[in-house]
Amino acid sequence: MHAHVPAETRFASASLQRLYRAMRPGRVEHALLQACLLQGEAAAVAWRSWLLLSGDPLASLRRDRVGIKRHLPRLYANLSGTGCSISRDLEPYLRAAVAREQMRSRRFRVALAQALTALSAAGIDATLLKGAAMGEVVLDAPWLRHSHDVDIHVESPHLDRAALALESAGFQPHATTATATATHRRLDHENGLPICLHANLLEAGPLGLPEASMLADSVGVRVCDQPVRMLRAEDMVAHVCCHAAVRGSRQSLGWVVDAVTLLRTEGFDARRLAEFLLTPAACLLAPALRVVEDVAPGCVPPDCLDALPPTRVSSDGSVHELLLRAAAVSMGSWSLLSQSRGAGDRIAVLGLLWRRLPGGLLRAAHAAWRDPRFTHLRRHPWLHPLRRGYLRVKPVAEPASEPDAVAQGDRSWRDRGLS
Repeated sequence: MHAHVPAETRFASASLQRLYRAMRPGRVEHALLQACLLQGEAAAVAWRSWLLLSGDPLASLRRDRVGIKRHLPRLYANLSGTGCSISRDLEPYLRAAVAREQMRSRRFRVALAQALTALSAAGIDATLLKGAAMGEVVLDAPWLRHSHDVDIHVESPHLDRAALALESAGFQPHATTATATATHRRLDHENGLPICLHANLLEAGPLGLPEASMLADSVGVRVCDQPVRMLRAEDMVAHVCCHAAVRGSRQSLGWVVDAVTLLRTEGFDARRLAEFLLTPAACLLAPALRVVEDVAPGCVPPDCLDALPPTRVSSDGSVHELLLRAAAVSMGSWSLLSQSRGAGDRIAVLGLLWRRLPGGLLRAAHAAWRDPRFTHLRRHPWLHPLRRGYLRVKPVAEPASEPDAVAQGDRSWRDRGLS
């Protein structure tokens, strides 16, 4: 007889497996990533595999359905360093991609320097995040890492002051009003580069990450001759992986390249990364690290691999709720509901939607639910399980900054090619 498995554990396990499949690159992208990241003969084998899988390599690069072009400078640098042969029709294309990125990088650094100078002059402590930190500090050359914006963390009390400092330096607030929230500001440089100010490391809220300790342990560096802070390498791995787990940008696969690069940095503290796997954020971090290990075997420290099986999760309700919130932010609550399988999953998602309703409407609906005049509805065979599910799932405080998942775009797993 099989042991009883709590419904929450079953759903969390299925969610982790689903998240792992969603983050895993396809065969063609997998081969290209390995050609970018592996060394020696392994890179040559991956490159030949990609040439075969892509069919027409040049046409595949031109289509660029998953943002392959942004990795071409890194690809060319790695292939050149390992001595892989590149065909005559592809080498000029790769060289042109490198030249374009080098020119773009110069414009990028001009805007970055002006932004950091303005924040420093205003006395605002800034933490450089993701792509800009990778290109300016971690990699040998900024043009090896394509970035389409600059992400900067600023403490919440100083967010408005930071935006005003950038406006005074000539940056223009973005025209779309949706880009200004309680924890986010976007301003554009005159050359079009967006400067994004964040009060949280993740737009959807902490999602289990110990943001306070990560920011407190950040290190001081100089970028464009300006003082700025950046997360430690171990914290950057956790950040980029969790960010990829809850955002559609994971399809660009740049997060895999960043994670592998950071894991290979000198002095990387595997024990610090393993500590993240003891937090609620492990349900987002573990599937991402599994993908990283698939692409670059041996890259993830052995101490962390033991915690990575996609089905190894706690039956704690907070983990269950965290997975629901992460999925809702990533794909939209209604899409999550439509893709849920089984009555238990649907009831849990409906409970999440119920708690996301505005407070006044929620109280009115709750009062109506308790009204004796609606007893016949509460006992309806379809609604009775819903009521039991609502009472069973404990409300979890939502961060005030969490964006409305439906407003972000109701894209289903099938639309994203994840099914």
